[in-house]
Amino acid sequence: MKIDKEMIDKEYRVGIRLAKVILNPTIKRYKQINKLNSRLIGKPLKKFNSKQFFIEDKNKRNKVRVRVYNRKNHNHDCPGILYLHGGGFVLNYPENSHGEIKHILNSLDCVVVAPDYRRSLESPYPAAVDDCYQALLWMKNNSSKLGFRSDQVFVMGKSAGGGLVVSLCLLARDLNQVSIAYQFPISPMLDDRMQTQSMKDNDAPIWNEPQNRFAWDLYLNGIENVPIYASPARCEDYSNLPPASSYVGTLDPFFDETVTYFNNLTKANIENNLMVFENVYHGFVNTNPVASKTIEAKAFITNELIKAKDSYFKKQP
Repeated sequence: MKIDKEMIDKEYRVGIRLAKVILNPTIKRYKQINKLNSRLIGKPLKKFNSKQFFIEDKNKRNKVRVRVYNRKNHNHDCPGILYLHGGGFVLNYPENSHGEIKHILNSLDCVVVAPDYRRSLESPYPAAVDDCYQALLWMKNNSSKLGFRSDQVFVMGKSAGGGLVVSLCLLARDLNQVSIAYQFPISPMLDDRMQTQSMKDNDAPIWNEPQNRFAWDLYLNGIENVPIYASPARCEDYSNLPPASSYVGTLDPFFDETVTYFNNLTKANIENNLMVFENVYHGFVNTNPVASKTIEAKAFITNELIKAKDSYFKKQP
C-alpha cells in the first residue's frame, strides 16, 4: 500500500520526509542509533521511583538488565506491568520508552518492569523472547518484594514490543509457569511473512515495508520453520490467551496483522478491544503529542488500564 502525503492526517504530516531518512534501514545506521541511545542507560524518570536490577539466567550465561518504576506514594494493592519497548527487535533500550512508562504511571498506581532485552544485531531470535520471559518469571517470583499483586500481571508493549507481548502470552499459556491477567500489544509486529495488503509496498514514515523486512531478516537470522513464539501470526490456536486492548492506524503496515490478531481473539471467545485511527501511520502518537488522535489514543490506553486494574485477575499456577 503506497502512502501518499495527502492520505495522512494533516496533524501528522510535519517531518515525515526526515523520519524516512533517519530510519533508513542499514546495519551501520542502526548501530549508530543504538550507540546514541545507549547514553540513556540508567537515566532516572523524573517524579517517579526507579531502580535497576540484573537477572541472571539459570545457566549463568546471560544477565538481563531490568528497570523498575513506580509512584513515590505507591500502594502495593496494584498491578505489575511488564513493559517491552519497540524498535523492530534491533533498536532501543527501556529508557527510550520513558514517555510511555510515565503515561502508564500517571494513568494508575502500578509497578512497571522494563527489561533491556538483547537486540537482534548481536543476538537474533530467541534471545529477546528468552530475556523477556525471564523478566516475566522474575516479576512473578518477586511480586511482593517489588510491590504489586501476583494475580495482576499485565504485559504491554508497542511495535516489536507488542509482538513480544503476544509471544509471551503464547509462551505463558503453553508452559503454564506464569499467568498473565491482561495484554496490551500496541500496534504489534506479528507476521514475518509480510503478505498483507497494509504491509505490501508500504512506504509510510517511521516504519514501513523495507524497514520491516530488514528487521525480520536480522531477527530470524535465516531460521527455517519459524515458530509461533518468533512470529505469533503463524499461531493457529488462540484459546486461553489473556484479554487484550490495543490501537492501530489504518496507514500502519501492521494494520492488517493487528486486526487479524484481534479477530482471532474474538473467534476464540477472548475479550478484546481494538481502537482504529483513520489516516495515521505507525508511531503516530510520538510525532505530534498535541494532535487530537494522539490525545484520544492516550486516553484510550488510560481507560483500558483502569478497566483492567478494576476487573481482571488471574492467579499464578
